[in-house]
Amino acid sequence: MGAITKCCNIITRKNFPQNVTDLTLSIAKKTIQLCIVLNMKGKDMKFIKALAVSAAMTAFVGTAHADDGAYVNVGVDTLEFDNFGIGAKIGTTFAGGTFGVEAQGSLGVIDDEVTIGTTDIDVGYDYIAGAFVTVNLPVGRNITLISRTGYYFSEFSASDGTNSASESIDGFAGGTGIQYMFGENDGIRLDYTWLDGGSNNGDANTGSISYVRKF
Repeated sequence: MGAITKCCNIITRKNFPQNVTDLTLSIAKKTIQLCIVLNMKGKDMKFIKALAVSAAMTAFVGTAHADDGAYVNVGVDTLEFDNFGIGAKIGTTFAGGTFGVEAQGSLGVIDDEVTIGTTDIDVGYDYIAGAFVTVNLPVGRNITLISRTGYYFSEFSASDGTNSASESIDGFAGGTGIQYMFGENDGIRLDYTWLDGGSNNGDANTGSISYVRKF
């Protein structure tokens, strides 16, 4: 009975991180109370198993919690792995980090070179910008899966060194990503985004890797 009493005394607010919810602590305490009821001869193993489950639930709920707040990302973007650019995101999360909004911009730096006949033509994007709503799912202490949907604007251009042409394209966009925080406010994020180009232009796929800074 002494071991059970000691374990009950452990389940207090001061012994757990602040991001562990009161509901989780309540679940843990209820589990311990159940163990006391089961504390009859031959029931000690049930107590140990129940305590282990309670501790696991506390750890999972506590660590799989994302905080609200603003962030910025800076990194490298690619369009179909043919064009590359420098990109940035700025956004914020709310509702316990579950939802968010973010704006994204990318400036094309390296174009794709195609040859038509005997003429070499550089084809690439000048910029891609968009706004997104995000849904964030923590899957561990430092890892978050991200789903986002939004709308984008872009400008593409082609040049043979003498003549050039450009076209603006906009449409819906959506994608997924994964974020790993290697520090309290610092991390790295990978994204895949699909761009709807409409019936005349066709769809495009982009990817990015970026440094994450939270505030």
